[in-house]
Amino acid sequence: MVCYYHPDVPAIGLCKSCMRGLCSECAVELPQALACPGRCEEDVRQLHMLIQFNLAYQQTQRKLLGGQRLPMMVVGTFIALMGVLFAWIGFAAEPSIWPLAGLGTLFVGYGCWIIARSLLYRLPRPRPGSRSLE
Repeated sequence: MVCYYHPDVPAIGLCKSCMRGLCSECAVELPQALACPGRCEEDVRQLHMLIQFNLAYQQTQRKLLGGQRLPMMVVGTFIALMGVLFAWIGFAAEPSIWPLAGLGTLFVGYGCWIIARSLLYRLPRPRPGSRSLE
């Protein structure tokens, strides 16, 4: 691989933004990255700040997402119970409001689907060797 700016010089690394080869003369060293001079420096700085932000708030994000299981089960149960009520009223009444029974059946199915999704919901565990603040 050769330098993008000096085709006769071997590259020592790649720009983190545009992935072009850079020689030691052209490469701008930034925290944990190389960048093209003047062209990609700001992009690489922004990318580094984004990565640091995500690492800093990783534990908070896991707690927030993990706390959604119980509320989703409650919502699914409520929707399913309302569906049972609608279906019961629809089937117990005269044929003119039987569509209410169909709507109730759909609510029951949707509520059960939400409950099933909340039971299957698991946060991915960090991979071994990945950078984490845990």
